[in-house]
Amino acid sequence: MIIALHVIIALSSILLGLVALVRPSRALLNLSYSFITLTLMSGVLVALTATVRVPQLCLTAFVYCGGMATASLLARRKLAHVPVRSDD
Repeated sequence: MIIALHVIIALSSILLGLVALVRPSRALLNLSYSFITLTLMSGVLVALTATVRVPQLCLTAFVYCGGMATASLLARRKLAHVPVRSDD
């Protein structure tokens, strides 16, 4: 059951990261960071409770973290270049 929850959280995290990359906003980035944290926490729980091979788990975690870090960095850069509107 925890593996299914972990997969759902991870896929949601990837989806949020891609949406934040396409349409960056502070709220989406914060939500994406929260889901990345949830994914890592549930991954640790899976590693402690499930019988999975550690090298495979570590490789998957490194690929996930690298991809999400890249997407978050690019979204943050895009957001920095968005002009701030003034209602004056």
